[in-house]
Amino acid sequence: MPLLDRFRIDTRSVRLFGVSLGLAVLYDRFLAWPSHCDFFSKDALIPMTSLEQMTMLQPSIPWSLHKLSDDCIWSTKLFVTQLFLAGCLICSVFPRISSFALWVIYRSELERMPLASCGGDPLLKISLLWFTFLPSSKVGHPESLLNVGAIGLRIQVL
Repeated sequence: MPLLDRFRIDTRSVRLFGVSLGLAVLYDRFLAWPSHCDFFSKDALIPMTSLEQMTMLQPSIPWSLHKLSDDCIWSTKLFVTQLFLAGCLICSVFPRISSFALWVIYRSELERMPLASCGGDPLLKISLLWFTFLPSSKVGHPESLLNVGAIGLRIQVL
């Protein structure tokens, strides 16, 4: 068996992985819902000005959707967007676009409040990114695929 054939993934597994990712995002969002204004508003645990001073020496991304506004309504809109995109992932409606948009929001969330993340958040974030590169398949077509997303996902598990 050639080495690259070991990295092939069944397309039915890809669909199941997308549903699992959507359910994981829903679960994570429902856990974070009661306290999201405590972490992402102007009266947050760590205000945005203090956070910028704390993370001055750490590498960061120049953009963050959560840093656009420190209003609780803005963070609520982002949370509702995440719930909608998780529903799209579960129903396999534009799964690659939904996965990429969820990755962007998660990345900006972890950039805004790194203290609010747990050990599973980076894993969820990178899984959403790898899922973006997996091609979506038609229902009832059991075939295996091999591309960058399949190889990256397999290596991540190792």
